[in-house]
Amino acid sequence: MRKTLALLAISLVIAAACAAAHADIVAQTGFNDATGINPSDYADGVPLNAKGSPADEPGWDATWTAAAGFTTSSAQKVEGDLAMKITNTGSTITARRAFADQSGVVYIDALYMTTGPIAGSDTFIMYTGPNTAGYGSQTLNGGTATMMTLSAGTTSGAIRVSDHTTSGGFYTWVNTGQTWSANQWVRVTQEIETLNDTYRVWVDRVPFDPGPANPLNFRSPSTFVDDFQFFLTNQGSTAFHVDQLRVLTHNPIALPATCGFEPDGGYTDGQTVIGKGLAEDGWTGNWVRLTGSDANAIAQSQHTNGGDLALKLTAPSGTQQIIREFTDAEGLLFVDYDIMIDGALGANLYTYTGPQSEPSGGAATMVNFFTDGGIYIGDGQGNGNRTDRDSGYDWTANQWHSIHQTIDIPNEVFNVWIDGQKCINPTNPLGYGFRSGSATFIDDIKFLLQSQNSGVGIYIDNINVNIPEPATLTLLGAGLALAALRQRTERRSNK
Repeated sequence: MRKTLALLAISLVIAAACAAAHADIVAQTGFNDATGINPSDYADGVPLNAKGSPADEPGWDATWTAAAGFTTSSAQKVEGDLAMKITNTGSTITARRAFADQSGVVYIDALYMTTGPIAGSDTFIMYTGPNTAGYGSQTLNGGTATMMTLSAGTTSGAIRVSDHTTSGGFYTWVNTGQTWSANQWVRVTQEIETLNDTYRVWVDRVPFDPGPANPLNFRSPSTFVDDFQFFLTNQGSTAFHVDQLRVLTHNPIALPATCGFEPDGGYTDGQTVIGKGLAEDGWTGNWVRLTGSDANAIAQSQHTNGGDLALKLTAPSGTQQIIREFTDAEGLLFVDYDIMIDGALGANLYTYTGPQSEPSGGAATMVNFFTDGGIYIGDGQGNGNRTDRDSGYDWTANQWHSIHQTIDIPNEVFNVWIDGQKCINPTNPLGYGFRSGSATFIDDIKFLLQSQNSGVGIYIDNINVNIPEPATLTLLGAGLALAALRQRTERRSNK
């Protein structure tokens, strides 16, 4: 679309008063060769071994060490152009990758899918730990911390987790009560606490409560974790897939306000989302339309980024604006959402967070999708104006893009990650300023689509608003970020 960006290594000097400038994504991969999360040296249908350059995917300590059965593939994926594919007709194969050492609380989040049955005693196991290559050891920092498995069944089966026991072995398998089904992605999230060798698990956002044994205990004592290992026994023709593998310092699941526009949240396929959302915790109101028509904001199943439904926003004439309020946030705030545009924009799309954005309370943060294919960030001067700064990244039609904002409300500054890559403000390394000044809190999210006339649709999914726990804040430290920075003329607008 436009010229390829040069990657610049930028050292961030972060002030203690500005916690929002610190990246909460330790490392991640979408196994993509050109687009999506962390472009790297992958290619469709080739062995995974030695792939995944840390220079392209920050936070990793090494490339993948993988057996021949591990490849990348475009056949099954969640986002971007590729995912990991695993097939095996022998006895056992493994793949391993190390990331930067993490102590305290760390979160592991990934999506998994199997294309067929798991027979007999065969299994697919996901390990995390320190030096997981020695997963059989029980020495301090020498073995496995956590283990999860997709176990046998004909077309579906159990998802189990390991729990250390002092009677009779290193661990026992505990059934989470959740199941996997062939050809259906399942999201697994772990909260790993290295201070007391325990962990918690969510499957498709549902927490697992093991009862009196809660929380689960590590297989081996560990003061840190620093890698993954995947273990697969003989599966015949069944293929396994992994996508959106992330290491985080905040919980992407246990959020005070989430909206995936799912049926259990009160949404119906083909019906408007306006006035809906009563079943979703953390919000203080339903979706409200400010301009346009209720019929231009519907829940739909044609395009989703996981789950059953997502929002489709259209603006055949005039502007379409919708807004929803959540519990007031006054300190550090994380806001995530996924967006896909199904064609060429006839006019711009604006996304906001702010204090009482309706009708004149103002916007604090803005991430905007422009007709020229660029994603711009509204850098405000605190007086109601803004400069639209080029993020350095483009949006691509019919591709999901993940937006993450870390918002420091007391200091009125925010930072943005697009598909896992941090956007660097060319005039201020600490981040982008709020559009509206004196914003002592933020309590809503708003989407504004200008008149299209072309019938283009905007799809929005997986809105998450997270006010992190104090323990999480201690993990947010300064470091290096790689960012693609494109120099383009700054554009001013009073939109």
